[in-house]
Amino acid sequence: MDNKNKIAGSIVGLVSLLAAFAFLFIGFTQGIWHPTWLVFLLIPIVSMITDIATKKKDPVALVSSIISTLCVIGYLFMGFFYHLWHPGWLIFFAIPISSIIAKMFTGDTKQEKNGEDTKA
Repeated sequence: MDNKNKIAGSIVGLVSLLAAFAFLFIGFTQGIWHPTWLVFLLIPIVSMITDIATKKKDPVALVSSIISTLCVIGYLFMGFFYHLWHPGWLIFFAIPISSIIAKMFTGDTKQEKNGEDTKA
């Protein structure tokens, strides 16, 4: 792993810790739990930004992070505006489905990444 990727990973880890700290701190000190959980949306957003900034060439990870963020936003939209919390969770099936489709189109498999031959 090169230096840029280490720094990007550290940034995402730091944002994760800060989001958890902010959530707990605001929740316990102010009693505002409900809207404060939105700070956790910063984690995938910062991850996407660091992936773009480090110019990672992994299209599957980029597609997965974009779809994940869109699913959360869509779920919240359907829940808050249309009160469809219960059937709305089905939108999260789009995350593994989109990842599988992206892997099919890019030919990305774990065996190929590890240098193993997938054709026996």
